[in-house]
Amino acid sequence: MSTAGFTFCMAVQRAQASLRRKLDDKLGTHYGIDFADFVLLDWLASHADSHVSLAACAQPLGLPRPAVLKRVLALEKIGLVARQSTDAGRQIAIRPAGKTLAHNARETIDWLGGQALTAIEPASIASAAASLRTFANARALTAL
Repeated sequence: MSTAGFTFCMAVQRAQASLRRKLDDKLGTHYGIDFADFVLLDWLASHADSHVSLAACAQPLGLPRPAVLKRVLALEKIGLVARQSTDAGRQIAIRPAGKTLAHNARETIDWLGGQALTAIEPASIASAAASLRTFANARALTAL
């Protein structure tokens, strides 16, 4: 029996846990949000010209809708996002303060990621990133 799948999944989990722990600390200290809040704000910023549904917001976070709604309500309370009722139902949009915060937080994340990447050979970085994108989009992980 091959253990490659298990070993890879555990390595991804350990890397993600280390990354999330450090980013939660840095983003919380500097901006009052955690990494999951940033992911949502960054995703909304990439859809800035339109409002998006709660269900659409759930996908990039990998969370169920009730958990995303809880995050949206907290971000709405501090003025980073807005909810609106439309013909298509409840929609969410990023507010200007959310765009600014997401931009600034992105710079913090880029700096921290750059620091962590110094431990990896430059030639391996692009290959690792491509492998992780392929893994994340694998049919076994995306098919319902």
